[in-house]
Amino acid sequence: MLILDSNVWIHAVTIGGESESLVNEIVHGEQTAAVDPYINEEVRCNIDEDHSVNRRLRDQALEKFYRAITKCPDIHNVDSERVSEMNLEAEREKSYYKLIGAFGDIQAKDAPVLTLAYQFLTHRPTIYTNDREFASLSPTDYGVPEISIQHVDLEWVRPEQLAE
Repeated sequence: MLILDSNVWIHAVTIGGESESLVNEIVHGEQTAAVDPYINEEVRCNIDEDHSVNRRLRDQALEKFYRAITKCPDIHNVDSERVSEMNLEAEREKSYYKLIGAFGDIQAKDAPVLTLAYQFLTHRPTIYTNDREFASLSPTDYGVPEISIQHVDLEWVRPEQLAE
C-alpha cells in the first residue's frame, strides 16, 4: 500500500514525472493507497494558495487530484463531510501529534501521515515523501517494521519556468 505525502500528490498533479508514476500505479490498480482528510486538505490548501500559478492551472490540478482520489477504487478515501470539517492548524496543534513528532524527531505536521500509515499496518504501507527529514525516520527503530518511508527526490521547476 502507498501513502503519498501531500508534497508527492501536489507534485504529481502540478508537474508530473516520478510522482505522477506513483499515482498512475494506484489509478491503474497496481497499488492500493489511502488518503485521509488531513492529506486531502494539505493538498487543497497548498495548491489553492500558490499564487505563482494562475487560477486555471490550480483548478486543473485540484480537479486531477479529486478525480484520482474519488474515482479510483484502490484508494481508501474519506467522505467529503470529514474533509470539509478538517482544520489543518487545529490538527497540527494536537498534543499527540506533537508527541509523535518529538519522539520521532520529525515535524508534528508529518505525524498525521505516519498515523494514517499505522491505520493500515496489515497492508505494510510505504510512505512516499519529498521531505528528507521525514524520510529519515525509521519506523522499525520504534518497533513498527510494517511501515517504511521512502524519500522521493522531486524537481519543483515547472517546464514553463525552464523556458523563461
